[in-house]
Amino acid sequence: MPHFSYRGRNSRGDLVAGRLEAADSGQVADQLLATGITPVEIGAAAGAEPGAGAPQWCGTPGPDAAAALPDGSGPTDAAGSFPHIPYYAIGCTLQDIQSRSHGRMRVAVNGLVVVVSAPAASAIEVM
Repeated sequence: MPHFSYRGRNSRGDLVAGRLEAADSGQVADQLLATGITPVEIGAAAGAEPGAGAPQWCGTPGPDAAAALPDGSGPTDAAGSFPHIPYYAIGCTLQDIQSRSHGRMRVAVNGLVVVVSAPAASAIEVM
């Protein structure tokens, strides 16, 4: 299935961006609207397919402490090191996952606290 990049506004009016897999741009719009995101722009995603090379993160890149963490690619990285989601991409990554959860996951952002919840499950706070 093709991949599409999008930009939209959430219910608070914040600009969000990401990438979704869908049959067409109309399906992307439906997915976004179902999660409370009003699409502003939807287009064919550029670049390699996901999983090929470095991850393509959503959001606007900025300075991030995660860049200094070991990711397992260096000869001195400890066993079990793994790539980390950049701070700027956490919110839109969770929104992308939520949009594909078919209502099984909800995400709320309150300052630096992200609350992820699921029906019939208690909320999890990630700081």
